Amino acid sequence: MDAQFQPPSNDPSPRRGDPAVEITRMRPFPALEVALALGELSQECGVRLDGLTSLYDANGMLRRAPTAEELQTLFAVGRLVEEEISGFSNRSLPVALKKDRAEILQGFPFLFSGDPQVDFRENGEAARLVSEFSSNLPTYYEQFPPEPFRKKALSFIQAANETVIELSQSTGEPEDALRRFLQVRLRANGIPQFLSPYSDREVEALARTVFEITCWLSEEEGVEEAGGLTCGEYKALLLEGVERYRIEVYPNLSYQGQVGRESEGVLLSPENGYTIARIAREAIALAGEEGVVPELGSAQYELNFPAQPLSGDVLSEWLKFEQGKLNAIERAAQAIGDGGIPVQIAIAPTIEQSDLRRVALGEGERWDRLDAAWQRALFEEIKRSGEVPALDGYVPESIAVSSSMSSSQLHIELPVDEREAAKVFNICMIATVPVLAASGASPFFLEGRRGGAEVRPQIWEKLDDLGRGRVFFGDGWIDSPFEVLEKYAEIERLDLKRDGNEDPLTLLRRQVDSVWPHFRLIPEQDHWRCENRVFSTEVPIDAIATAAFYFGLVRGLSDQLSPKDVKSSISFEAVREAFYGVCANGLEQEIPWIDIEGKNAKELILRDLMPIARRGLVDAGISMDDAERYLSIVEHRVSLNRTNGEWQKLAFRLSTGRTIEEKMKEVAARYMAGQMSGTPVSQWPEWSFD
Repeated sequence: MDAQFQPPSNDPSPRRGDPAVEITRMRPFPALEVALALGELSQECGVRLDGLTSLYDANGMLRRAPTAEELQTLFAVGRLVEEEISGFSNRSLPVALKKDRAEILQGFPFLFSGDPQVDFRENGEAARLVSEFSSNLPTYYEQFPPEPFRKKALSFIQAANETVIELSQSTGEPEDALRRFLQVRLRANGIPQFLSPYSDREVEALARTVFEITCWLSEEEGVEEAGGLTCGEYKALLLEGVERYRIEVYPNLSYQGQVGRESEGVLLSPENGYTIARIAREAIALAGEEGVVPELGSAQYELNFPAQPLSGDVLSEWLKFEQGKLNAIERAAQAIGDGGIPVQIAIAPTIEQSDLRRVALGEGERWDRLDAAWQRALFEEIKRSGEVPALDGYVPESIAVSSSMSSSQLHIELPVDEREAAKVFNICMIATVPVLAASGASPFFLEGRRGGAEVRPQIWEKLDDLGRGRVFFGDGWIDSPFEVLEKYAEIERLDLKRDGNEDPLTLLRRQVDSVWPHFRLIPEQDHWRCENRVFSTEVPIDAIATAAFYFGLVRGLSDQLSPKDVKSSISFEAVREAFYGVCANGLEQEIPWIDIEGKNAKELILRDLMPIARRGLVDAGISMDDAERYLSIVEHRVSLNRTNGEWQKLAFRLSTGRTIEEKMKEVAARYMAGQMSGTPVSQWPEWSFD
């Protein structure tokens, strides 16, 4: 804000004094002083401003945070200015007054501007006033017509965010930390409801920050009201859908022993410092490849592998499939001209906070509804807990936080028999723990934040789920897949496609599509399967090796264990605890196992589990050459403790970069070179590529 205001030379003569004289009474708002001096504002407005002079020192800087009464006065001045400005004879003043009027009208910047001693923490005077202001919003709302108030509220947030920048400069506090505080206080006290209903595109055109873009969402049509159904009615329909699946679909299921895979990746641009290249949708369209689809993030793609029986050379066929699709995406991305290269990595080392905001999402109704539901969940979580969800200091601003991650989802068809299907589902959970230890691939998240051996589950559970109960490991061993479907029916509705269709079977499938447990039961018309959502994306050769270990271990254990054996030989709680231990400690984690005392993951894998996985692959029909080729890759990486994630940490330590940003760029460059070499990560060089 300017320290003083000089009116244009063609201004009319003042009616209350000379506007060229030095203004000392309200130096932070010089344009208002000039308007008063010219007689363009009423005496009442001047009197109210005079009552605020004790707030400022001789230099026009705040002495202290305003009281609640003074804050009310600021709002009164703002209303008077707005009422009187239309009658100004000096047409240049409204332009000069625009920023002053907006800031006075909103009041909030007075809490922070100028005084580095103003306490910005939650227990400070400033925080108390912010809370008091926002809790009085309903009163202010009644004083203005709805549309003008919505515009004022949006202007308030814009002005406050501008003030955050100034405050950061004056106090030395990190700008992100101050803005997070602002966002939390506003969300927790209900400001978003006063901004709706704007479409996200309309708000995005007006807004300057992510919070402004997404505020309108909290008053969007509630999920419990979608389709004219109450929560109870919707739940009843879902349970009816479960029963109909049991009666109408289940008798027609068959078992082919098929496996499937989905793999996500991200486009990085070497020409732009290996940063995210948000051209995935365009590249996918240009490539025109079957089985390649856009994902949540505008830089993400997904490869959908053809489901096939676990036999013959299916693993090598998948490897060729993946390499061919990546080559096609790369050619298309290069033709677009942004230099994007498809990289199979769990979390890009160079990802920035701007890549995790609403504008970074792909286009489409599904993504819009996902983000709308996420924003509502964030608002409710803050109200419920009084705290904002965060991970190592990072506070998410959009469902786009999930687009930071790329996964390799593995599907296993379940037997038709309920008890046998439940057994295999349980074994999928058991087998995942050591396989995850052997394949951890996301040690970093956002600007070098450390996340142990595998940070993705933490991001999913803490920053994506937000207490909604849609992301979870599980509650216990199951006796029937129908138990899982009934659990899904208990979860709050998140209908991502509202078309009025209330067929119970259709609603059940949509409900399944809107929950994301680490192990998801998928009920199809001709089969049911377990979708494992735990594993991170790795370079193609390593990802296929991890899939071989998982498929082989599940098949081998399924052949040797009965349903009773699974439930009696190892506790669910021990397996779940080991899962989170592996996320933190990787191959160093001790893992309890069936009929075996707890062992270090590395020892357990090499001595006990590899023979089971080999036997499982060969018994399923995988060629001996493929079984040996891919399992030996896992053995080598485990014996060297050189998983994808461990390699990234080593590359970070050996980097010559001086800053975290430089180091992460070097990690990304080395990783891309390693992927292009076609060799497993355990064989990559330990220092820079020349």
